[in-house]
Amino acid sequence: MPLPPAYFPGLFKQAIDIVEQYPGSIIIMQDWRDVKHMNRAIKELHMLQSTLDLITAQSRYYTSVEDWQESYMHVDAVFSWRIHGAMVGISIGLPVFVVAPDMRVAELCEAMAIPWSTVLDPAFSTPEFNAGSYLASVKFDGEAFDANRSRLASLYLDAFASAGIPPSKHLKAIGNSRR
Repeated sequence: MPLPPAYFPGLFKQAIDIVEQYPGSIIIMQDWRDVKHMNRAIKELHMLQSTLDLITAQSRYYTSVEDWQESYMHVDAVFSWRIHGAMVGISIGLPVFVVAPDMRVAELCEAMAIPWSTVLDPAFSTPEFNAGSYLASVKFDGEAFDANRSRLASLYLDAFASAGIPPSKHLKAIGNSRR
């Protein structure tokens, strides 16, 4: 579970609640801000020692996509506040859901057909919020995601061709699946 990129006390509390509710959950520390924000949450939310121990035990930092994917092989779904965490989950076939902390992430999710909602969704601020039930209600259409990805790659192939820019073999493979 990648953390929100900015400090929102309610979202950090939510992330901690998810880790406490679901043994085996992991917290992804993507950069120094995550450590800073988690330390702030620990102080401001007056966490118990057992919660601090759990956060420490369940926190991860990856230096490669392959290591991140390997770690995700041991979870059932990805609940993320960042697009990177969702994309890693999608890359190995996990159901994902993004809580968009800003319009940039919301627009990326919308453009890529990734299930998402905003941090302002009232469902997330209720005491009875249950991430497992929420994720179970989310419908991700992998075929629609792949078709959309191929369509967008085709647009890039056309743009690159008109500009005389050679595309990468990866973009060709994705975009040519529609041609």
